[in-house]
Amino acid sequence: MSETGVGIRLAEAYYEAFGKPMIAEKFGEYEGRIAVGLAGRGSDCFGYDDEMSRDHDWGPDFCLWVTDDTWEQIGEALQQAYEELPLEFKGYKRAPRVNGKNRRGVIRISEFYLNLVGAERYEEIPWREVRDYDLAAAVNGKVFRDDEGVFTEFRNQLKQGYPEEIFYLKLAEAAARYAQTAEYNFARCLERGERFTAGMMLWDGMKEAMRLQIYVDGKYPPHDKWLHRCLLETENGRQVAGVLQSMTELLTQPAENSVALRQLAEQLGDFFARELYARDIISDIDFYLDAHSEELVYKAGLATKSKEMLVEEIAKLEFAAFDKVHNEGGRASCQNDWATFSIMRKSQYLTWNRPMLLQYLYDFHREINLGHNLIEEKYGRMMESTAPEKYRELEKHFPVLTEEKKGIIEQICGMQVKWMEEFAAQYPALADNARSIHTYEDNPFNTSYETYLRGEIGTYSDKMLELYGRYIVEYARNGKNPAYDIMCNSVAMYGYRDIEEAEEKTARAQL
Repeated sequence: MSETGVGIRLAEAYYEAFGKPMIAEKFGEYEGRIAVGLAGRGSDCFGYDDEMSRDHDWGPDFCLWVTDDTWEQIGEALQQAYEELPLEFKGYKRAPRVNGKNRRGVIRISEFYLNLVGAERYEEIPWREVRDYDLAAAVNGKVFRDDEGVFTEFRNQLKQGYPEEIFYLKLAEAAARYAQTAEYNFARCLERGERFTAGMMLWDGMKEAMRLQIYVDGKYPPHDKWLHRCLLETENGRQVAGVLQSMTELLTQPAENSVALRQLAEQLGDFFARELYARDIISDIDFYLDAHSEELVYKAGLATKSKEMLVEEIAKLEFAAFDKVHNEGGRASCQNDWATFSIMRKSQYLTWNRPMLLQYLYDFHREINLGHNLIEEKYGRMMESTAPEKYRELEKHFPVLTEEKKGIIEQICGMQVKWMEEFAAQYPALADNARSIHTYEDNPFNTSYETYLRGEIGTYSDKMLELYGRYIVEYARNGKNPAYDIMCNSVAMYGYRDIEEAEEKTARAQL
């Protein structure tokens, strides 16, 4: 065995040699009710142990996790039998226990999780209070056997990572702290000539950088002394570690290296921004990470809501914005028709995935706060086809679309028009009740599906357009038709059993 990470392999071999036969011989009828492994507090549970770790709470041993019921029946006897096992194995001796009980030997499953995550059931975890490193300890190590599955069920739930709300809040906190220490206060202290304090700020920022990357990797950060070891377990983590190493080396050198240190701090901020953007977590790439805090906190506030709740919120926000749209001919009757508006909009958004819903809500919220009505812009963009002269007066108020963005929009529109044509061929009565399909059918009193779609997509942010493009590609890849799915949602909201019934009754009404 190598000198690093010996503990967990030693524990499994020790269990196989002595623990397993002991359980089979003395507690055979309970054998399937005893979970065995090595997990919890201790460097050996993480695989981070080395020779220095062997002076306390280390050696040939393991954990036996049992339910409260099993504990009442055999707990003390099982612990006594465990303590009678050899204290030396493969040349290694069991070191003294100095960090309290319930780290090895027989442990109630309820007590193991209560001590680490503050709850005996996953649904009761106080996520805003539980410490990162305790969560890390709850999922580390290895389970050698768990026939009953009670211990592993809780463990597997924890391994899914933070709930979405907490995940966004953790990112927001770490990103803001990194920005404030490494990207802002570090530079300010250098300008003041306070090199000692500047170094302290940078060290704090480096710790937050490690935490941030571990969060992004979907893991729980362990205790500070193991952050760097944990960081090295992923490819992106190793990249971050490389930059941190360069920072560390420059910190020990003359003050002339301060410019290089500032550049490295910004480089790392840029790395995180790009990674968060690539994972569809933030909307843009700004190396100053505190610039993303508001978005992360806003999305955290949405994260506890179901898909249906998010869709309902979008429809209400849009209707409120629609209410403020001014028409040349006066207020349109549809601006007073929430029932129809709600069905039309929700039918579409129910086909979207969660990242799209979160992003669109954030974009809409951001633009409203900037005094920009996306619904008004959408109808204005449609006028490029339906009222070209009026559009030329309005277009200066709209964000400019790059040629690349226009090209993407046209590709998407082309695919969706084709799907709508296929839908119309299969369900002509329902299609006849909807908008005409093609832009060439536009006139001042009729806006086609194609023109409406082009106008709507033209209001999307770069990130929203990227998400929407992927959504369309996924439909194409799966050989499905979004027009069909949207109409299925719509007819269901109107009370039809299915789309076939809606088509039949609509056709009869048109006779």
